Amino acid sequence: MKHLLNPLIHDYIQTEKELEDNLLNHYTKKYNYDELIKRALLGTDERGKKHPHKYRIDNSVYPRIRQYLLLLENKFNTCSTFDEVMKLVYEVKKSPLGSGFGSVSIYDTALCLAVNKKEYPKVIYLHAGAYEGAENLFGKRELKQMVSYFQEDKEFPYLSLDQLPKPFKQLQPHHIENFFCIYRSELKEINVKLLNMQS
Repeated sequence: MKHLLNPLIHDYIQTEKELEDNLLNHYTKKYNYDELIKRALLGTDERGKKHPHKYRIDNSVYPRIRQYLLLLENKFNTCSTFDEVMKLVYEVKKSPLGSGFGSVSIYDTALCLAVNKKEYPKVIYLHAGAYEGAENLFGKRELKQMVSYFQEDKEFPYLSLDQLPKPFKQLQPHHIENFFCIYRSELKEINVKLLNMQS
């Protein structure tokens, strides 16, 4: 598998990694909490352009989520790890205000907020396209056996770095999540090639 993955990971490092880093570095600036929440919810870059993930969400959702997160400022100030920020944003799901704010939005928002504290995920969260990419690489049955769940919630599967093939050690977990999403079609081809080699 290593010889099949290395070219894809090299391509990601050359073409996609810097784009993701630049987007996230934007969130390390000293924004006040209100402004940080606004930017994290919309996933805006420095020019104010909204992240593609965010166009899927009805605009009426944002004011409700913003209102809820603004009440958690003191809790946010005490967070010192990505997991603590993730748990904070995850609380939105349990609130009546959280309707329409799904797992992708919760992860993306938590990532932007945690980066403000220079904290990053230690595991690879798998949502939507990222889950599809991992499933394409490992196979549906095997992936189900591999994943654990944040807060025991089936909508929040994740993998640990030591479960992945060695080439992935070149990337941080949040980049692997991005890689799985971007290269999901290519990962399906790798799976097919591996099956053909075994037959």
